[in-house]
Amino acid sequence: MSDLEEIQRLVTVYSFLLDDQRYDALAALFLEDAVMCFGATTLHGPEEIARGVAAIQPTPPGKHLTGPAVVDLVDTGSAHAWADMFTLLPGPDGFILGGTFRYHDRIRHTDAGWRFAARYMTTPGSAPRLDAPPVPLR
Repeated sequence: MSDLEEIQRLVTVYSFLLDDQRYDALAALFLEDAVMCFGATTLHGPEEIARGVAAIQPTPPGKHLTGPAVVDLVDTGSAHAWADMFTLLPGPDGFILGGTFRYHDRIRHTDAGWRFAARYMTTPGSAPRLDAPPVPLR
């Protein structure tokens, strides 16, 4: 599998694990010094990230649908990726749209494969954090 395919797989598998409530496996997708930021919240390290995202999931679980990731390989050991995502939440008669987000990711290669170093979530109309990789222009 190419680096590009592995990174796209990482971005998608995150959503699968979140929906399946497999938070230990989700934590393993992050580096030890990773951060995840959404709104005013910043989570540090794989265990805090897994606990933090678990705490905001609905019961029963919803669905996180991630679009294709745009990936820029920065060098042989790091990459940036961006993907749009929307959530479907359980409603009385099926799923309802819960929200839309964009991930801005910093990803690094390790002996275990590609892992998230930083994951920033933005909502439509909000500016990404200054430390998030800017969306490519083409």
